[in-house]
Parts: sequence; structure tokens; C-alpha cells
Amino acid sequence: VWSDAEDEILLLQDRSAFEIWDLNRWQQLARTEGRVIARDVKLSRLLAQTSEGFFLLELAHQRVTPLTFAKGLEISPQTLAAFTYDQNGLGILTSGGRLSALNASFQVVPLSWPPSVDDPAESRQLCLGRDLVAVSYRNSLVRCYNLGERRISAQVELGFLPETLSFDASGQLLVASSPLEHAVLDQDGQTLLRGKGPCSLDSDGKRCLLWREPYLRLYQLNPFRHLRTWEESVAKPILIQVARDGRCTLSQA
Repeated sequence: VWSDAEDEILLLQDRSAFEIWDLNRWQQLARTEGRVIARDVKLSRLLAQTSEGFFLLELAHQRVTPLTFAKGLEISPQTLAAFTYDQNGLGILTSGGRLSALNASFQVVPLSWPPSVDDPAESRQLCLGRDLVAVSYRNSLVRCYNLGERRISAQVELGFLPETLSFDASGQLLVASSPLEHAVLDQDGQTLLRGKGPCSLDSDGKRCLLWREPYLRLYQLNPFRHLRTWEESVAKPILIQVARDGRCTLSQA
């Protein structure tokens, strides 16, 4: 379940279909068989995969555009996608392991490097930073590709399967979170912080809120530094959510 910045649009995803709701009128705008495989932060653009192909939904303009794929690109239900850290671009990891981008003609074209990511069948999440591409795998490995320098800049065994994988607002720090553990890594895979329980980015992608026994702590991401520790102790949460207005929601087991 996701809502937009103004809490006017609601997106719901179940096992077979997704729904878009107008919260002001509490009216269902659409229900479509398929899945949303990428969304921007403002929920203004969605990439959906249906039995008929891939479509870019631009909700503000009420526009649906089918995507075409360059010759040779393999697509399947395992195809991954993500918007870039600055929300301006869209990247796709095909089932054949090709990192690709959406051009102005709504065509998905392969990047010149890398020729293929390692172990594409085991890939789980895709995340796009500033000249960086992070791919997480089912064995809890995270691999970072530096597109500018054409090298694998990091290969880190997290020891947990992240439910969310995000770059910060600078596109240089990677934040991985699960109900059990979290980690903040730099672009070379060096650990800046890790611990038990989840963490959550704020809506600007500049700060993260996490639990370090037994307190909630707030960190600035770039430059990385501790900002605040709350005085009241809390039990380890399984979910931390920071609302767009800065309020925090905790879920505890």
C-alpha cells in the first residue's frame, strides 16, 4: 500500500492485480491485472507489467504509454525496475541480466556497460544511485556497479535479506532494511552503520531513523552523522515508518 505526497492517490497491490484510488472522493480509478514493478517517490509515475507488456502510467497527466524493448533484450515476470535516486530516470534489469534505461521514445535500451550482471536469476531488488547500480540477491548479497568507472565497486554479504533497498538523496549511500536488521553502506561497500531492527528514510532521502537498543536514533546521511537520540526507551520494532510531515510510526512484535 502506498499513497502520494498529498495523500490524494492510493495504490494497492495484491497477488494478481493493482488498484488506484482517489482518496478525496474515495473512488476506485482503476483495477488492472498485473503488478507495479517500480514507482517514483511522489507516486506520479508507475511502471506496470501486465500480460500485454510493460506500461508507464503517468497519473498526473492521466497517460498510459506502452514500452518497447530493443532487439535482443529478454523480458519475463522476473524483470526488475527502479526509478533513479533523483526520480528523473528509469532503469530496468532484464531477465537476461542486461541493465537498461528508458529513453525519450519510451524504448528500453541496454547500457554500454556492464554487458551483463552476475547471477540475474537470483536477483531480488534493483536500486539506482548517482552512476551507481545496486542489485540485491536471494542469498543476502548486494553488488554495486559503478557505471562511470566501469567496475564493480562493492560486493557485500549483508547477512539478512533487505525488504527495502534505497540510495539516499545524494545517490551515494545505500540503505538496506529488514524487520531483523539494517545497514548503511557507502559506494565502496564500507559499512557506516548496521544494527538490529529496521530503519526508515525520510521523504527527502536525507535522514534515516533507526533503533539502537533501546532508543530511537536519527542520522543525517551525507555527510554521515548522528543528529538525535530520543530519551524514551522502546522495545525493538519490526517496522519504522517516517511520514512526509516528519511524524514516525512504529510497529512492534
